[in-house]
Order: sequence, then C-alpha cells, then structure tokens
Amino acid sequence: MRRHYTKHSAQLTNDQRKGNFMANTEVLKEFIEKVKHLETEKEELKEYEKQLYVEYKDQLDVKAFKYALRIAKIKQKLTQTEDAEVDQQVEVLLERF
Repeated sequence: MRRHYTKHSAQLTNDQRKGNFMANTEVLKEFIEKVKHLETEKEELKEYEKQLYVEYKDQLDVKAFKYALRIAKIKQKLTQTEDAEVDQQVEVLLERF
C-alpha cells in the first residue's frame, strides 16, 4: 500500500519545530560546556609543561630536548625504509649546508 504525502503532512508543526530547536539548543549548550572544559584542561597542561621545562632547564639542555622530541615523533611515523632514506638525506644535507 502506497502512502501519499502532501506538502502539509511533510512539514513540521510550529510546536514540533520549537521542540526540536529546544532539544538542539540543550544539546548544543552541553557540547559547548564540554568543549570549554577541554580547552581549560589543555591550557592547564600547557602551563604544567612550561613549568616542567623550567624545573629541568638547569639539569639538561631543554632546547636540544625539544628538537630531539620533534625528531623522535617524526621518525616514529616512518617505516624502516623511510627512516633509512631520511637519515641518508639528512647526512647529505648536513654536508651541503
């Protein structure tokens, strides 16, 4: 059995639209609060990281460590073949610069 839809039956009533809007508004408010909470946590972690570097600056070369950390993160993503290729290219670059 086929149902026939008219333009009127496909439209939401004002009350239905208002209900959907209110539900979406509540969901949006909840989402915004969670995002704001995460942003606050990220800022707190950044501040803690800065303090950690300050704490260790007299015990190790923090600048060198930051470079090493970046390199390690990049190399971790490479396959063995890519890693060997990168090492070779870096050697050549260091000779030329």
